[in-house]
Parts: sequence; C-alpha cells; structure tokens
Amino acid sequence: MKRIAPILLIIVLLTSGCRPLYKTAPHPEVNNEEGQNSIYKPESIGIQTHVDSGDNYTITAHYPALGHAEVDTMLYNFITNREMLFNQEISELNTKNHHFNLHLEYEYAYKTDAHVSILFKESKDLGDAQIATTLFSYNFDLTTDTLLSLEDFFTGTSAHLVILSDITYNMLVSDEVLPNSVDINWVKGGLSPQEKNFTTFTFDSEKITLYFNKYQLGPAFLGAPVVTIPYETLSAYVSLEENLKRQLEQNENQIEPVPSGVIEIPSVGSSETDTDPKNSKKIALTFDLGPHPIYTPIILDTLKAADAKATFFLLGNRVSDYEAIAKRIHDEGHTIGNMTYSHPLLNRLSKNDILNQVNRAQNYIARYSGAVPKLIRPPFGALGDDFLEVVNMPVILWSIDAQDLLYNDSEFLVSYIMDHAFDGAIVRLHDNSSSTTQAIAPLIEDLRQAGYELVTVDKLLHLNLNQNNWQIKTYYQAIQ
Repeated sequence: MKRIAPILLIIVLLTSGCRPLYKTAPHPEVNNEEGQNSIYKPESIGIQTHVDSGDNYTITAHYPALGHAEVDTMLYNFITNREMLFNQEISELNTKNHHFNLHLEYEYAYKTDAHVSILFKESKDLGDAQIATTLFSYNFDLTTDTLLSLEDFFTGTSAHLVILSDITYNMLVSDEVLPNSVDINWVKGGLSPQEKNFTTFTFDSEKITLYFNKYQLGPAFLGAPVVTIPYETLSAYVSLEENLKRQLEQNENQIEPVPSGVIEIPSVGSSETDTDPKNSKKIALTFDLGPHPIYTPIILDTLKAADAKATFFLLGNRVSDYEAIAKRIHDEGHTIGNMTYSHPLLNRLSKNDILNQVNRAQNYIARYSGAVPKLIRPPFGALGDDFLEVVNMPVILWSIDAQDLLYNDSEFLVSYIMDHAFDGAIVRLHDNSSSTTQAIAPLIEDLRQAGYELVTVDKLLHLNLNQNNWQIKTYYQAIQ
C-alpha cells in the first residue's frame, strides 16, 4: 500500500491528541461458521458470493441459491468441493513467490419456475504457464428437485450417447470447425459414446448445448469447442420427452440480455471541482461486494437515519438479482462505483479479459441502478500494468482496512477504524457482513464525535463526476 506522505503523517501524529484515544482491540477469532450444517441454508434466494484470501492465494466463488433446499445444497457442495481441491493442490505445490488464484462464476443458460440450466466457469492459477479453465454444468427439474441428465431428454432408446456422438461429429465437420490438420482419431476418441465425454451441457426451450474440454477433441489451437443441437435435429432420431418439452415451452422466461458495448460517461453540468469548505475533517466509508439482499438495505437504513453518505463498489453480476437495492443506493444519493463483473484477480487476466470484466459491470450497473459508475476499485486491490493501461476511471483503493470479512466482531471493527482514522482516509468495508452492519451506527456516532464529516469518495477527493476527461490516478486517501 502507498505510504502516507511524510508531511501528512506528521500532521496526523500531532493532531492525534485532539481526538479520543481508542484502545486497540485484540484481533478476535476468525469467523468460521460456514459449513456447520449438513443441509446448506443460504441467507436468501439469489447470488451467493464467497471471497477468501491469504498470503499466497485468493478465492472468489459465485453460485446461486434457488430456494430449493436439496438443489441449493448440491450447488453449495460443488463450490465447497472445488475450493477444498484447490486448497489441497496449492498445499502440495512447492512453487515459491507465486500467488495462486481460484475464480468461480456462473450464468444461467435457462431459468423458469420449473427448470434451470446453469453453466459454471472455473479459472484456476496454480503457477503453470497458463490459467486452467474448466466448465461445469448443473441442470435441474425444480418440480422434483432432481438433476437432469442427457438421458432425460430422450425416450424410447438407450443409445442417446451414440446419437449425440454421431450428430456432434457431423456438425463439427459440416461447420468446418475442425481444420484439415486435426487428427480425426483424436476427435473421434473425444466424442466416443461414453458418459465422461458428454458431462457438460446446458439446455433451453429450443436446444441442447454441449461443451468440450480443451484437448478433448484436439491440440490446444482447437480450443474448447461448443456444439449447439436444436431439438428438431434430435427428434429426427428419437422422440424427445414430450412432457419436458411442453413444460419448457410453457414456462419460458429467458433472462433479458444486457446490451453489449461500453456505456459512455456523459458530459453533464459544470466542470468545476467540489468547492465545499476544506477546513473540516472528512472521511469516506466505502462498501465492497454488494449489493447484498439482507445487509445492504440495513446499512442504507442506518446511513439514511444518520443523514450520512457512502460509496458502494458493486459487482455487475449481483445488480441484476438485486435491482431494487442497487437503484435505492443511487436514489438515496450515495456514489456507486464499478468493482468488475465477478471479482476476479485482474492482474492475472489479459487486457481483453480485464476490459470484459469492467465493461460488462459498467453496463449491468448502469442498467439496473440507473447510475453510470465513474470510479473503479480492483478486487483485492490488485493492480497491474495492463489494468492501469486500459481502465478509464479514477482507481479507488483504501487507507484503512479492518478486515471485516475475516473478523466477526463489530466492537473490534469500530475500535480499529477509530484508532486508525485520519482526515482524508478512505475506509474499506463490505456490505455482505453481519458484523459490519452492526458496526455502522456506533461507528458513525464515534466518527462525528471525533469531528469527522462522512462523505462520498468523490467529495473527499474533490472529483467532479460529470466530466469526461480524467487524469487517471490511483487514490488511497485524500492528500491536501
């Protein structure tokens, strides 16, 4: 983290006697309550996010909770098992000076009251030359809370794998997906009618989509082929399960796609910077990883009751599930920032992947909250040359981090922040933590008693969010 300028540090030390001294609380025990029950019980229906980091690793995992106990438990166990495998793998590696990373995200291929088709993408960095990417799928009949297999889409035959193998091969050849140089025996081996070759698939009301792993059908340059098979193509060989198809047609409720492309930041109003008086002490509370369906509204209620403003760095993949909360953040006068679409470690991504994460989040947040983000915070505070080169917004880090996700103790949180508070500080918090939610009211009271005004980051830094042309800069705090 960037060091405080020497002159500012001297000012902080000289003025520390003018505010109450808060006894530095000992670090409480790390919160480790998850996984205690055999049946997973999410706090709410919607997207669930788990973030963990250590000296040599980071984990970010997103997964849905659908309100069906057995289904939600299966999805939770899948995520938990992937994390356990990752932890086991890095514990057995002797790679030094490497930061390992696991990132799991998902998207719905199809979702209705009766059926859901989910595709997970796992990106894993174990110190190899390339990041390993693996796809997993989960397909459920929510009327019975059961997993659907490819066999469930066929009736009257037990040869569904033979049929899929033949159709897939013919489609790859006819669509010229396979170059002339590819080894046909390699392709046919990867498409042989075995269950292990067709484990990853999604479906919707019109088609089945098959996903193949890298190297399954050929060398690296072939990539990971995807084959889409319309139901009409399959019905030429066998009859589809009519009841299933009828349900799919009657319950179709496809998720409306978000427009692609980058939303331009409009030029509105004056280009002058903030002209508020600078003689009062100011501090900015910021919240990461939201919106959360339970804790964010409580934090908003607390801020509203105290007439205080804050800055929320939102994840693009969460705002569509919690549109009303995202819109409320904007409507109540708080500043909204971009924290990427799914919280990956950006310094492990290519420029194109970084742009996709930023632009996709920009589009989702603008659409569902009504606010076009003008500030960005990289997940984990991880910067890199590629990120700083492609980003077109001020980068907001922090100067105080009480690690509220690690320690489940609201009193410690308040004590830590007060003990480290200074004029111009940016405080990093998370709005998906119960201890943080409980700490906000006493924290605001103590900060005000110490003479602080709670402001948004843009006001703290005297940034005019209506301008287009930025001097791209990384901020840890306000330096007068």
